[in-house]
Amino acid sequence: MALTATIYTLDIDLADSDRGVYETLALRVARHPSESAEYLVARLMAYAMEFTEGIEFSRGISDTEEPAIAVRDLTGTLRTWIDIGSPDAARLHKALKLAPRVAVYTHKEIGQIVRNLSGERIHRAGELELYAIDRPLIAASLPASNAAWPSASPSTNASCTSRSGPTPSQAPSSVTR
Repeated sequence: MALTATIYTLDIDLADSDRGVYETLALRVARHPSESAEYLVARLMAYAMEFTEGIEFSRGISDTEEPAIAVRDLTGTLRTWIDIGSPDAARLHKALKLAPRVAVYTHKEIGQIVRNLSGERIHRAGELELYAIDRPLIAASLPASNAAWPSASPSTNASCTSRSGPTPSQAPSSVTR
C-alpha cells in the first residue's frame, strides 16, 4: 500500500510591515511522506515571506516541471518561480528562462548550494535570489520529533511577523550565464 500525503490546516497571521502586508491566511498544506519536516516548514516560511496576489503551492513534489511555489498574474502567466531546498543547476536554468523572477529559500547550508552552482550554466544567474532561512528558526518551528506532527487535518495557529524582509544572497559571479 502506497503512503499518502498528510494534510495540515494552518491559520497564519501575517504582518510584513516592510511591504504593508497584513493578512490572515487559512492554508491547507500537504506533506508528502518523502518530504522532511524541515522542508515543510521552509516551504511555509517561503510562502509567508513571498505572499502576494496570485501565489499558490504546486501540486506536489512529484510535479518536477513546476516550482514548489508560484506567483501568477491574472492571465495565468508565471511571474515568480520559488523553489525550496537545493535545486540543481538545470532546474534553475529552466526556471530563469520561464519566469522573470526566481527565488530559492533554503533550510540547508547555503555555502554548499553556491559551491554546487558555481561554474554551472544557468540562464540569468546574476538575477537568482537565494535566501537562507535560519536553521535554528527552522528547528524551533518543528515539534520535538517528526512523530509529534499531528495526524491528518490538524489545525495549527501560527503568527508570522516580518519587520525587515530577507536580503537575497546573490549567486557568485563565477556562476556562468
